[in-house]
Amino acid sequence: MQSTLSTYIVTYAKANWFKIALASILLFVFLKKDLSFNFQIGSPNQQQEMLAPSLSKPKKKEVKKKKPEKITQKAEKEVVAPPIQKPKTSLMDFFKSTFSSKKRVDPKAELANIDDSIKEAYIKRFAHVAENEQKKFGIPASIIIANSLVHSLAGTSSYASNGNNHFNISCSRNWAGEKFEYGSKCYRKYDNAWASFRDHSIYITNGKFKYLKGLKSTDYKAWAKGLGSAQYSDIDNLSRLLIDVIESYELQHYDL
Repeated sequence: MQSTLSTYIVTYAKANWFKIALASILLFVFLKKDLSFNFQIGSPNQQQEMLAPSLSKPKKKEVKKKKPEKITQKAEKEVVAPPIQKPKTSLMDFFKSTFSSKKRVDPKAELANIDDSIKEAYIKRFAHVAENEQKKFGIPASIIIANSLVHSLAGTSSYASNGNNHFNISCSRNWAGEKFEYGSKCYRKYDNAWASFRDHSIYITNGKFKYLKGLKSTDYKAWAKGLGSAQYSDIDNLSRLLIDVIESYELQHYDL
């Protein structure tokens, strides 16, 4: 009986050796994976990794809670900072910086914004003074009035009100008269407006402006170009501006 069973098994194995080998390989692979899976599940490192998400969540929440606090504190400091710097850009400083130098963004527009009645009164007030200066120094009266209109804004500028300075003439080394500071700069101060007009006549007929005395006293365009070329002030395109003002207000009629 045993001999017959053994013979049958051997015969079956020979006939189905390929199937048996394939089944053995599959069984080996299956057992290997199963053992590896069980080993990984049972290992301490795997258990820690499985428990890590549940343990790490509270830590992440705590970190998230702390971060907004830091950001909020930083934001609060940034919000508080601007008011500390605010005085540096106050409204008073804005006006101070606007009139602190001779150069303005658009003097023609500023002059145009002044009421016509103020400008007309200013021209009538100083027309006779300008005519007398023309007789004495040979400067066109139209140039004198236009230059004072532009630089004093018809007598409404801080220079004119603070120091009777209608031409924004700054201090110089040889200036022995009174002075006043505005916008961290020194300007000449006069007792009255007439003194400002007389000093202006002396100023633009001496030094770098001396050559202007060779021009005709009725050629306002040549005088305007000369003042611009000699850089009387920092106003952009001063020559064109003076000519425009003279012709807009017909100041050439005051030229003798």
